[in-house]
Amino acid sequence: MRVTSSRIKRIRPSSLMWPARFLLIVSLLSRSASAFYIEQELYAGSECRMEDSSWGVCTPLPECPYRIKEVLAGQRSATTTRGRCSFEHTTEIVCCPLWDVTSSSKQTTTTTTTTTTTTTTQAPFTNYVRPAEEACQEYDNEISGKNTEKVTTNIIGGETVKQGEFPFAVALGFWGTGLDAKKVVYDCGGTLITLRHVLTAAHCINNMDERKPFEVRIGSVNLNDRNEYTQHIGIVEWISHPDYRRNSVYNDIALLRLRRAVDTSRTVQPVCLNYLPLNNLASYANSSLIATGWGNIDIDGERGSDLKKTHNLSFVNRNDCNQYYKSWSSKLRRGVDENTQLCVIDRSLTQRSDSCQGDSGGPLIFITKPGAANSVIGVTSTGQSCGSSVPSIYTSVYPYLDWIESIAWPREYAAWQSRLGA
Repeated sequence: MRVTSSRIKRIRPSSLMWPARFLLIVSLLSRSASAFYIEQELYAGSECRMEDSSWGVCTPLPECPYRIKEVLAGQRSATTTRGRCSFEHTTEIVCCPLWDVTSSSKQTTTTTTTTTTTTTTQAPFTNYVRPAEEACQEYDNEISGKNTEKVTTNIIGGETVKQGEFPFAVALGFWGTGLDAKKVVYDCGGTLITLRHVLTAAHCINNMDERKPFEVRIGSVNLNDRNEYTQHIGIVEWISHPDYRRNSVYNDIALLRLRRAVDTSRTVQPVCLNYLPLNNLASYANSSLIATGWGNIDIDGERGSDLKKTHNLSFVNRNDCNQYYKSWSSKLRRGVDENTQLCVIDRSLTQRSDSCQGDSGGPLIFITKPGAANSVIGVTSTGQSCGSSVPSIYTSVYPYLDWIESIAWPREYAAWQSRLGA
């Protein structure tokens, strides 16, 4: 189970009846400890490191049985900074083990709706459900009946995307170069897959120019908007796939870990990862494939788009795709790898829209049904030119699921592997 910040605030250890002595201790701790300096402030719902370096979630002290036991055992006082995240008013926010937060939740599925978010507590993982599938089920429950915008747009020369249509689309912010060194430019895209992880292309963070993004921007379809929906969050970890090499386009996939968890809303939500193999691409012939991004608006234009654009796309088989990329022998020494790469094009006679520079790292999305969690099946990797008749190459998500899950959901992934006897 992934725990949202809104969920953390609602978890109550209802099955535990704490004595008045404990409540008094916690009250005194919260009031007196607020005067102490906090080295790195984290907020309720943020991920944090436990003393054993495992991941935890920042949680109000009265809602974390693990830390409550420390208080009752006399191991935690007003001067204790160990495991402290921050304060909310006079309440200490502590780093609580993920398993402890989960165990204090109800073991059934319930949904609570507020004006901005939907909170779901999930039952524990079933025996053979992998983390990506479990997350998808949770996301589907959270957005059911809420995010029903119809997807109808395209990247090159397309229509404007509606607010909240792609709440998982992320723009990666880089510092400019030369005279624009103090200006933020959004040269790559990404996909929010957990509250603190973004999926993108490895070449966006590991490249010959030695440039990497310092922040993500999410929540608004226009890069110039300054509204209540937009969130700017710093990046604290850049993880390119270990087999990625700068001089090729294989294994072009990466993950970013954010400084804090996003605040979920109608315009900010993680998306499903495709957890099924794409063995038979013919079965997707009538499906809706969409690419999103903030790349060039015009085929020959240099300026970047302020708006997300999308378009219905189609798969191209490996042999046909390789015909287009014969001249790329240095970057595609083995040709297009049908196991890890997808070749996609717009077959329309009037528009050959596809992805452009600036769309790199953005998602290739498989549209299922309105109001349900769509899934990301690819990451925009490379192409020959914007809007041409040449297909673009995307990194397929499914072959990299083990690597992604081990980073985005390490505890759940380890438990799933253990159940499989790995």
